[in-house]
Amino acid sequence: MRTLRIAALIVLGPIATLEAQQAAAILSRPQLADLDTWIEKARKEWELPGIAVAIVQGDSVVLAKGYGVRELGKSDSVNEHTLFGIGSNAKTMTAALAAMMVDEGKLRWDDPIYRYLPAFRVADPYVSQNATVRDALSHRTGVRGPLAFYYGAPLTTPQIVERMRFLDQETGFRSTFNYSNLMFMVAGEVTAAVAGKSWGDLLHERIYGPLDMNESVRSGQRLAGRANVASAHMTRRDGQLIVIPNIGGEAMAPAGALFSSARDMAQWLRLQLGNGVYQGKRLISERSMNAMRTVVTATTFGSGDGRTGFGYGLGWFMGTYRGHRAIWHGGGVDGMTSDLQLLPDDQVGVVVLTNSSSNSLHRALTQHVFDLVLGLPEKDWNGEALARAAKQRDAETARMKALEAQRFNAPPPWPLERYAGTYSDSLMGEMTIAVDGDKLIARYHPGYVATLVPWSLNTFRLDWRYPSAVNPPFATFSQSPTGGMPDLEVAGVGRFRRR
Repeated sequence: MRTLRIAALIVLGPIATLEAQQAAAILSRPQLADLDTWIEKARKEWELPGIAVAIVQGDSVVLAKGYGVRELGKSDSVNEHTLFGIGSNAKTMTAALAAMMVDEGKLRWDDPIYRYLPAFRVADPYVSQNATVRDALSHRTGVRGPLAFYYGAPLTTPQIVERMRFLDQETGFRSTFNYSNLMFMVAGEVTAAVAGKSWGDLLHERIYGPLDMNESVRSGQRLAGRANVASAHMTRRDGQLIVIPNIGGEAMAPAGALFSSARDMAQWLRLQLGNGVYQGKRLISERSMNAMRTVVTATTFGSGDGRTGFGYGLGWFMGTYRGHRAIWHGGGVDGMTSDLQLLPDDQVGVVVLTNSSSNSLHRALTQHVFDLVLGLPEKDWNGEALARAAKQRDAETARMKALEAQRFNAPPPWPLERYAGTYSDSLMGEMTIAVDGDKLIARYHPGYVATLVPWSLNTFRLDWRYPSAVNPPFATFSQSPTGGMPDLEVAGVGRFRRR
């Protein structure tokens, strides 16, 4: 607890000193021209189809621009208005909406969730009764849950909340940092309940509207009729970059299904650098801004890109960048990555949006911009990131070769028909296994369909049709103790009972 208090004091500090603002010089035209060249070169090195960047200093947007194309193989260019999935950067907005409700006296950070969301409960009765809004927004409930049961699934928010009663604790309650998309969804529902309207409507009314973020939408399901939208890209196992559908995810929007542009996200940066003030109007109180930027859950780390983390507040990571106070959040949805970083005392913020999952350029670019603004000795952040990525690819290739060497090249021990059937679980729902010619096909929901390739006895490798699905990709059928029909365990998803 002592360490946690010290971390919080370090993070809070002064919001912005005059000396810090004077030290961070506004980027000049020659610097911006050089940055253009740097970004385009780095984009090609990462083989990224497209990228959009916004830089804000003080209350000025000094850059909002796109590079490359919206979709591989097509000529439509990315610009500052192109929509990208921002992933978990939505969490910063969910926390802000909760802060607004706190400011209005409709909500308190330490109120129990069930008071506003009576349907909420998890497997542990104590956590069900005592988990608070603060717990949900700081990743310390100890509840996470498998991604597969809700990500891309055709479930409504109430249906997801209903299933959460089967969620066991992964870690102790309030004992450690345990990142949870589900709990941010719950926090969004609590905020909507006290506001008396849907979370999406509240987002438009309290953030998108006042900040003039008129291009942004609240989920991929709202992209219909929008022309200037980046396509998502992922790398298959064979190394080929392919286009995949943009994720919908209306139910999980508070955790990470929003779409926005560099131009719009620049306005979000302005609010953050203004400490809750936008164009002279205070939208979030200074007290609530400080609450969001105070460490609640300690989680120290060094990222290899100049950052050192102290922990997580309410919707934000906090730490330092080369000795300067920093707050940030990253975002990743299928085929999209984003990064949002601020140096509040130095009054500079950067947002980077990309339309591929296979890159770390978003962070390298931000660090490069910070070095320019702060006048720090330049480092080759992009070269280091490329080297780390190459090392990770080599390690993954070696791992897959090692796995392949363990493969038992023999037909499955049972006829294919014996594996076929419907398998179910209270939390995970249903998965069907069907015979298709000489193969088995697993169908969980639209994002999780796979061919089962014989691997070793009753273990199969899952060749997912959607390239982002579960890794490690293995499913094992196990005989029941009574010799009845088999159960099914899918790595990274869960265990299903034959129905």
